Amino acid sequence: MNQDMPQRRYLISRRSQWCLLAGCMLALGLVVLFSLLFERSRLVEEQKQRLATTSRVIDENISWQLEGVSSALVTMQGLDVSYPEGVAATNRELRAMADAMLGVRTLIVFDAKGRVLASNRDSIIGQDFSAREYYKKVTRAA
Repeated sequence: MNQDMPQRRYLISRRSQWCLLAGCMLALGLVVLFSLLFERSRLVEEQKQRLATTSRVIDENISWQLEGVSSALVTMQGLDVSYPEGVAATNRELRAMADAMLGVRTLIVFDAKGRVLASNRDSIIGQDFSAREYYKKVTRAA
């Protein structure tokens, strides 16, 4: 019986070491898990802030560009294309406006029949756009 005692103590000691190791591994796993969860929540919050800032900047830029386009359209209402010098002046004015506004490629002044009277692009002056869908939509709405 005395011989079984040391072996039994060895088994108990070994079993307690394994339990201690398992407990430490579990504790370490929990620390890593909570660390990862905290880092994830921090990253999500950081990305939300970034997205909010980006959307605010985009909103400001688009608002600024739309105000510029609106101002250009108001200016275009006062352009006179009823005589040749007026057409030339209007073409220059349209070029200057198109150059000043990012994202605007072409500015056109049409007559009632869809012909181009003036534009910042000389290549389309005189062309007939009455068959284009965007022109038809405007004439139907008017």
